[in-house]
Amino acid sequence: MQLILTKCFQPWRKNMSYRLITSPETEKDIEIAILWYKEIRDNLAQRFIRDLRFTRNYIQQNPQKIQVRYDNIRIAF
Repeated sequence: MQLILTKCFQPWRKNMSYRLITSPETEKDIEIAILWYKEIRDNLAQRFIRDLRFTRNYIQQNPQKIQVRYDNIRIAF
């Protein structure tokens, strides 16, 4: 699974913002995970989607707060 964080300049904002790019393989993994959670219980799939959105937003807003694990790879839980 690969999520790529890139800086994007937006002149109307004072700070540099970041954009999170999701690879096609990651999108497929997410779809499979949602289906798996739905098989167990529908509200689990909804919780997974909610938590995924929260984590993606957190990464975009706070990229330097994410733990570095290997070389320059950061991992969020």
